[in-house]
Amino acid sequence: MLREGIMGRFGRSPFGPTQNHMELVLRCVELLEPLSEAVCAGDQQRVETLAAEISDRENDADLTKHEIRNHLPKARFLPIDRRDLLEIVHLQDSIADSLEETCHLLTLKPLTMPEALRTRSDNSPRKSRARA
Repeated sequence: MLREGIMGRFGRSPFGPTQNHMELVLRCVELLEPLSEAVCAGDQQRVETLAAEISDRENDADLTKHEIRNHLPKARFLPIDRRDLLEIVHLQDSIADSLEETCHLLTLKPLTMPEALRTRSDNSPRKSRARA
């Protein structure tokens, strides 16, 4: 009984759900390059498809963020300060939120990418490594 009392003071680790949230945000970010390519190619239908997918993924990340916030104990001992953990989750979430907002802007009106920027995006470091 004493063991349960002591162990009850410690909440379950918040790092698993936080890691899951990070992976969901990464799933959003992984679509940034195909989105950029679609914008450069002037493929508005693809831009809208990717924007919808990013929005769905961002929504999944938001659900996880809310779950973390709602289930994070206030009166128990945690291996990290509660405010610090919430700040980490907030920073992660702001990445997905910014990407979703950018997608929304890109779907409002087709964007014509200037040739100079298209050429610059063709020489991105990721593409350069792929060609090497």
